[in-house]
Amino acid sequence: MSSFLFLEVRILEKQKPCEAVLIVEDDEAIQEAIRYLLEMEGYSVLSAFNGKEALDLLASTPARPCLILLDLMLPIMDGWEFLEVLRSQTDLWIAALPVVITSAAGNAALTASQRAQGFIRKPIDFELLLMTVKKHCG
Repeated sequence: MSSFLFLEVRILEKQKPCEAVLIVEDDEAIQEAIRYLLEMEGYSVLSAFNGKEALDLLASTPARPCLILLDLMLPIMDGWEFLEVLRSQTDLWIAALPVVITSAAGNAALTASQRAQGFIRKPIDFELLLMTVKKHCG
């Protein structure tokens, strides 16, 4: 068996049942760190740098994310506005997507608990992040 084939088999074995996790994060370093971690664990990842880009991606991609990891402080459309628009979508699979907020804002945790399915404070605890993704995506 060639090593290329072996690597391909290992990657396929690690792939998770969900189609993707959507990261909405404007800090490229944070976005790439989360992407790397999730891909190493076998998850497919989509990403957007602001809320408008995320909504456009959700409307156009055939992949159906099982979870959205959402920063709050974003350019163009912030996380709060994104959540409001997301929840008002007529496409029910989009409106019902679970959202976990990632933020350094301490006061965001309480508000997030009323609008989202979870909150992870920055700097991100990657063990907690993986447990949260696994809970929602398998």
